[in-house]
Amino acid sequence: WTNSIVRPGFAQLSPGQLIEEDDGDIEAEFGNPQLKSLESQNFDAGIEYYPGVASVISAFVFHKTIDNFIYQTDLAGSGDYEDYKHAVTYANGDSAEITGIELAASKQFSSLPAPWNGLLIGANATLVDSTAEIGAYDDGEFVARDISMPSQSDTSANLMVGYESEKISTRLSANYKSSYLLEVTEPLEADYDAYVDDQLQLDFSLRYYITDSVKVHFEALNLTDEIYYTYVKNSRYNAQYETYGATYKLGVSFMLF
Repeated sequence: WTNSIVRPGFAQLSPGQLIEEDDGDIEAEFGNPQLKSLESQNFDAGIEYYPGVASVISAFVFHKTIDNFIYQTDLAGSGDYEDYKHAVTYANGDSAEITGIELAASKQFSSLPAPWNGLLIGANATLVDSTAEIGAYDDGEFVARDISMPSQSDTSANLMVGYESEKISTRLSANYKSSYLLEVTEPLEADYDAYVDDQLQLDFSLRYYITDSVKVHFEALNLTDEIYYTYVKNSRYNAQYETYGATYKLGVSFMLF
C-alpha cells in the first residue's frame, strides 16, 4: 500500500497563453495555475517465480484510487472564450479508479549449446479497467459524467526477442497500446471526446563491444512507420493524422576507467 502525489507539469500550470488568429478564427492554448496536485492511494499484490538463470514469470494485480486527476479540455464557446474556435487548457477531474493486472515472463536459453545460449525472449501485458468522473455546470446545476482515465490504455503489451553475449547485445521489440482518451472537448458531451487510436511500434537496438573500453550502439525506432491518429467518438471521424517514419541513432562510447 502506497500513497503518492504528483504535481502538475510546468506547461499545465503556466499562466502564459498562445493565441493564434486565422481569418477571424481564434485558437488559444494556455495553462491553469489553479490546478491541484493529483493524489493517489495504490494497492498492489503480486507473485514472482524464477525458473532458471535470467528467467522470471510474474503476475501482479493493482488498484488505484485517485483524486484531482488532470485532463485536457477545450473551453471554446463558453465563458470568456465564447468566440474562440479552440481554447485548450487543463482541468482537475473529481475522482478516478484504476484496476488492472500485469503479466510478464522472460527467459534466457542458457542451457542450449553455444551460440544459441545467448537467445532471449520476453513478454508482458497490462490489462486495465478505469473510470473517472468529471463535470460542469449546466443552467446553474452541476452535472457529472463518467469517462475512462485520460491517457490510460485498456491494453498494453510488449514482446521482445534478443541475443546476449560478451561481445554483442541486441533486441527486437514490438510495443502495443490500445486506444485511449486524449481530450475532453465538451465536459458534458461524450460525443465530442477525442481519442488516440491504437498503435503498434517495432523497434530494434544493438550494442557491440569492440574492446572492453569501446562500444558501438545503434537504434532503429518505429521501423513500421506507425501513424499517430486521433479521432472524435468514432475512428471514422479523424481529428489528426501524423506520420514520422523511422528514427535511426548511431553512437560510440569510450570508457576509460
